[in-house]
Amino acid sequence: MLAIDHIGIAVRDLDGAIARWCALLGAPPESAVRHGVDHARMDLAMIPVGDAFVELMSPWDETSTIAKFLDKRGDGIHHICFDTGSIAFELKRVSEEGFPVIDETPRESLGEVIAFLHPKGLNGVLVEFKEKKES
Repeated sequence: MLAIDHIGIAVRDLDGAIARWCALLGAPPESAVRHGVDHARMDLAMIPVGDAFVELMSPWDETSTIAKFLDKRGDGIHHICFDTGSIAFELKRVSEEGFPVIDETPRESLGEVIAFLHPKGLNGVLVEFKEKKES
């Protein structure tokens, strides 16, 4: 494991959340980098804080997993993401240690490779691993 990459937060109002989090962090609102994520049917904004990010996620519609999370739990922390040197190595390691893995095979998202671990094995916290793809 290299480092914490970001904390993912589900929000209903992306613009409002960007304004609040940027104010908290003392960052200009334009520091938030926005992305649309087709496969997850959501918009997100990454706000830098030190060497990590606050990731704000807002659903496009009710079919998004973020919409389902918001309906069940409301706005709040969705996941924590760790940057890995090798996602394949980390998935194998945690699987051998008995952690329940959601994504046995990593998948692509926004130019990176990601995989999730099930919250039932981590005190109710959804964990994401990521590895930057070689360009």
